Formats: sequence, C-alpha cells, structure tokens
Amino acid sequence: MEKVVFKEGTSLAKAYRLTNRFSEDIDIAVIDAESFSGNQLKMLIKRLAKNMASDMEENVVLHITSKGSRFYRALYKYSQIQESSAVRDRF
Repeated sequence: MEKVVFKEGTSLAKAYRLTNRFSEDIDIAVIDAESFSGNQLKMLIKRLAKNMASDMEENVVLHITSKGSRFYRALYKYSQIQESSAVRDRF
C-alpha cells in the first residue's frame, strides 16, 4: 500500500483546515519512494493526479507541464464559482 502525504505549509494547513488562505498549488510526497521503480512511481503519481483533479481540465503548457517519474507538474483549469468585480484584467 502506498503512503502519500501533503507537504509544505499551505498544503498542510489546507488539509487540516487550519487556514482559509488560497493556494493554487499543492505539494505531495510519496513515502519510501525509492522502493518503487521509475515506472511504478510514475504510474502512482499519474493516478493520484487523476483522482485529485478529477473535476478539472488539464491545461498542457510547453516547458511547464512535466510528468516524469520523480517530479510531476501540471496545470489545471477550474471553474469560476462566483462573478466578481474585485479582480480586473485591465488597468
């Protein structure tokens, strides 16, 4: 059985509902990752990403998206839940 943990401050605080601070990224780590082959680790991370972002659309960006066996970086689009005039796209 794989053990996956949240790491870094904001990920931990969000996981334990200690903050309402918005963070666009999460950091996870696989415990005892060296016991997996490169392909096993890549498949595990791919499965985790699919489960964690199941309701989001992936946005593949050249030179940013990276899906290796050791590090995985992907961007996802998520739907806006509320109209707001607080953020403007022009000045």
